[in-house]
Amino acid sequence: MCAGLDIESTQPLERIPIRHLTHNQRVAFALMTCVFIWPRAARAITPELTSAIPPDALAVVLVQPSPRAQHAEPATPDVVQWAALAVAGRSAPAAIAEVAGGLKSLRTFPWAVVLLDVRARSIGADSHRLAFLSGALIVHTRGDNAAITQEIQSVLERWTSADTARVDALTTNGVRSYRLTDQRLPAWAAVEWGAVGDDYVITVGAGTFRRVVAGMHASRQTAEPDDWSLLLPAAEVGRARVAWGLRSAALRAALGDVMAGRPEQVLHALGLARSDAVLWSLRRDRRAFITRMVRRTGDAVRVTPITQALPANDRWRNRLPEKATAYAYIPHPLARIVNDAVDAWLALQRPDERVRIAQAFERFQQNAGVNVQSDLLDQLGDSLLIHDYPRHPAGLPLADTILVPIDGDAGRARRALDALLQQCADWVNPDRGGDGGSGHFWEPRIERLEDGIWTVRVGLYGPAVTVADGWLVLSYAPAAVRENLKLLAAPPEGGTHP
Repeated sequence: MCAGLDIESTQPLERIPIRHLTHNQRVAFALMTCVFIWPRAARAITPELTSAIPPDALAVVLVQPSPRAQHAEPATPDVVQWAALAVAGRSAPAAIAEVAGGLKSLRTFPWAVVLLDVRARSIGADSHRLAFLSGALIVHTRGDNAAITQEIQSVLERWTSADTARVDALTTNGVRSYRLTDQRLPAWAAVEWGAVGDDYVITVGAGTFRRVVAGMHASRQTAEPDDWSLLLPAAEVGRARVAWGLRSAALRAALGDVMAGRPEQVLHALGLARSDAVLWSLRRDRRAFITRMVRRTGDAVRVTPITQALPANDRWRNRLPEKATAYAYIPHPLARIVNDAVDAWLALQRPDERVRIAQAFERFQQNAGVNVQSDLLDQLGDSLLIHDYPRHPAGLPLADTILVPIDGDAGRARRALDALLQQCADWVNPDRGGDGGSGHFWEPRIERLEDGIWTVRVGLYGPAVTVADGWLVLSYAPAAVRENLKLLAAPPEGGTHP
């Protein structure tokens, strides 16, 4: 490794070990990204951050760190890095997570990720490879660049050497930047970084740094409306902690032909096929997380609540534990959420793979003697509640509890859940003749406890679920499920939701 690297100089460096990600690795990294982002953001996104978005960005993510994160050293990124390295070894997801964890400035300054261009090329029947990617990380440092400069230098020292890569110092229109190229990567896969006014910009893709700088200046100087200037105010981003969105029409144009219509099929499964652009925002209102979706279709802009404040009706009155510090109420049926997510995932698969998955799922239902849709999902209510009581002993993020009321036949839902999880146990647990493998301590094991709670145990720990007293309850451990069942059986009187 290149200890003592000085990025003010021009010298060769080692390649960044970037490899192709499998689908499961991409899913895992997306989940780790959510774990990294969720607890960080607590203040509203500022106009300085939104003004840095290039008008032609295909997709954006904006995050405003919390005041507490700015003055403390949170443990979450270290947990994410450890988990990535433990699961993936030195693979690409581990490298990405370790690099992201090394940029500690993301815990201090507002930042945005923008995607400007993406292209794929066909390499065979229904197979494609990334042909070009143009994206940027924009950190609003307000000119305080010492920390992020040192972090980039540390990342380069860890992930590069003198054999295959080099860094060149550049000056373009008065803006000084540094460009990393690598012999083993495609020619377009250049990484460039530098200070641009009050922002620090890190880009991937040849020509992206120049394009981002031009777009940032244009977004600050022109009054001509674009998708982001229309969607950001409608989503109340000025009150939001996190916002993310995409220009779906532009993405369809970029990827639709080469990927055989899959982007269109995914958008259709998510109910966004006719939308030209969509943006989500998340904010905190006392204990409630409020999420809204804004869509532009032609000249019309439509706002849809995704999560909102808990209503004080008979169903939900006093169902939120008093000791819960945060919650998200979703006024949509879990059945629809599950079906839309499955349809979107299937749309990503090859046609022959979709057929194979459908056939395997049908065999699974036949073996269990259950129809998941009619026996379980259709029995559930039209809303659900996610809250953080009881808190996880180790304070892990997203270790929450989900409460789903049952509007239909609770007994039918209970029998369906038991049959489905029993079938899973027969397939997974080695001592039941399943394909659980070597019986290693860390292999998942599905068990039904004496009180009827099911748990997916990994080692000594695992999430749990049950149907009881007209509710489906899912939480991070059997003890958490039991605690919520007690509250559901005897809710306090006179409680409030805020």
